[in-house]
Amino acid sequence: MEPTTVTVLPDRDGQRMLRCAGAFDYNTLDPLRTACDTALADAGVEQLVLDVRGVTFADSTFLNLLLTLSSACDLRLTGPCRASSPAS
Repeated sequence: MEPTTVTVLPDRDGQRMLRCAGAFDYNTLDPLRTACDTALADAGVEQLVLDVRGVTFADSTFLNLLLTLSSACDLRLTGPCRASSPAS
């Protein structure tokens, strides 16, 4: 199983991007929560972008964090949209 990681990328024009990879659940969410709290406390950050393309699993604690962030800041999610299979 690959490790859960959160990488803080350099700020650009008031935008902070966090690259998330691995499985996020109650036991592994703290690094992401800490990075988000740090971004919200930084007056220079106007928008928070989470790159979720590397997320392999996310439970309700991850989704709850996203809901909390969406009401606290200008939150954007980025990652590829996988094409769904047509119904047979």
